[in-house]
Amino acid sequence: MKNKGILALWIIFIISIFIVAAFIYNDRTKLKELTTEEKLEDFRYMYHILEENYPHFHEVKEMYNWDWLAHKEYYEKKIAETENNMEFYNEIDSILRMLQDGHTGVVSPKFYYSAFYGYKEAKEKDEWGYELFKPWADIWLSAEKKYRGWYELFREKYPHFYNSEPEEVPEMIKAEYKNNVVTEIIEDEKIAYLKIKSFSVDSTEEIVNFLKSVKGYPYLIIDIMDNSGGSDSNWYKMVNLLLNENKKVEYNILIRGGEYSKQFLESKVYSNFNKEDITKCPYYNELPDYVKKNFKYYLWKNEQFYSKEHSLGFNGDIYLLVNGGTASSADHLVHVFKQTNLGTIVGSTTGGVGVGVAPWVISLPNSGLIVRFEGQIGLNEDGTSNFKGTKPDIEIQEVPGEDYNKTVIQETINIIYSKESGSI
Repeated sequence: MKNKGILALWIIFIISIFIVAAFIYNDRTKLKELTTEEKLEDFRYMYHILEENYPHFHEVKEMYNWDWLAHKEYYEKKIAETENNMEFYNEIDSILRMLQDGHTGVVSPKFYYSAFYGYKEAKEKDEWGYELFKPWADIWLSAEKKYRGWYELFREKYPHFYNSEPEEVPEMIKAEYKNNVVTEIIEDEKIAYLKIKSFSVDSTEEIVNFLKSVKGYPYLIIDIMDNSGGSDSNWYKMVNLLLNENKKVEYNILIRGGEYSKQFLESKVYSNFNKEDITKCPYYNELPDYVKKNFKYYLWKNEQFYSKEHSLGFNGDIYLLVNGGTASSADHLVHVFKQTNLGTIVGSTTGGVGVGVAPWVISLPNSGLIVRFEGQIGLNEDGTSNFKGTKPDIEIQEVPGEDYNKTVIQETINIIYSKESGSI
């Protein structure tokens, strides 16, 4: 009996430890409800940084008739009306979405953890990528304690979407893009079709294997419609495979140069850019007066594409299909196609924001939320702002009631057959 009593006490003791540990863990991960003043402080901190550094205010006003800076009091009123942390998150994200910029917004908990472990591993292993993006990585890594709390809050609110542990997020995202590449032989030995849905995951092996299998084809269609980007590294090898000679790609970007920008401009990722006064920009006379008055720096660099050892020796015609959903890294690929004359771009004007370096980040002092925002105006090869997108070589008009993407694919096939028949 005595032994049973001791055993019972030990069981109670162990259970008590687990209960206490659970309380400690929940307390550590649970977000404290922000006060109205804390929410406003976060907003004002963000607003001030954007006011001095965000590059697209004049374009947003011109394109969408919205003077974002002029509505500060309105935004503060909306922030003050939020009753809890989730409402605050949604409101501040909504305010940023008024800029209509896919690179500007609040980083969601799921997006946060999709990158966190990559940054963490790079830092622990002292990898080159960490040094390259050190300001980004340090801000990202320092936010983890607060984001653990945000993740738990989102899991309570959206259990279906947040149905895993943060550590499992990267693998879950890979699983979401399991069928990222679609290939088809439209006509045997003549027309090959390659669809890449996203550059957020590495499908290089699958892409390379397909290109090798059709390297003798006279026509290749590469479809990146609705590809909203990801990492340039996930299309870089494809370009080197398809080029048959060295090609130079030029990058021109404009930066306002506010105090907050220094940490990013001094990072290694910008070290291969030449930095000059805005007046040195070759398109300076064509720039809007707003840019001439509010931007300090013109940055430029040249990058070589082509690798003899990797080139497939592909001699056929390439058609790159794009639309308004082609953005960020995918739009960067379009920029490379334009400058290397690698192929004919078909479709509609892209979503842009593909010329430049990764969006800059802000960590809000009270909520710990990270805000991403565009740090530069990237210029197209004609000197126009890449924020307005990249125009295709052949524009396909939308037909009411028809699937636009299917229309673009079919029109491209028609262009090929017309070329074959000698009618174009």
